[in-house]
Amino acid sequence: MATSISWKLNVSIPSGPSLALSSAISVDAYDRIAVTVPTAVAPVEVEVDVQPGAVGRVRFLVVRSDIYGDNLKYKVHATGNPEQTLNDTLILVGAGSLGLLGAQVDKLIFINTLGHDANLEILVGRQAA
Repeated sequence: MATSISWKLNVSIPSGPSLALSSAISVDAYDRIAVTVPTAVAPVEVEVDVQPGAVGRVRFLVVRSDIYGDNLKYKVHATGNPEQTLNDTLILVGAGSLGLLGAQVDKLIFINTLGHDANLEILVGRQAA
């Protein structure tokens, strides 16, 4: 049974423009995942499954952390893929936006060398077929 994920975003620039955006996306299932990525001097990869079964069905992804920085990284799908920096909240809605990750979005791999553990919250919405 499909469910709707509603989202809102307010952007405001002092003495500049303001944008108020909102929409909803229909998904068949969602997961809310909490994971702690321990800090390490030598990089340690923490793998998080976000899409069970066949890949290519994720339609909504939010990744937020209680700490950010240039030494909190993630990869998509495989350890050999390029690292991206998680230096703020990641929000992607729709197949086109998720396609920017450039790989099959079935798992995220996190690496933390910030000096403090990073507590992540991941919200993922996906299609069943």
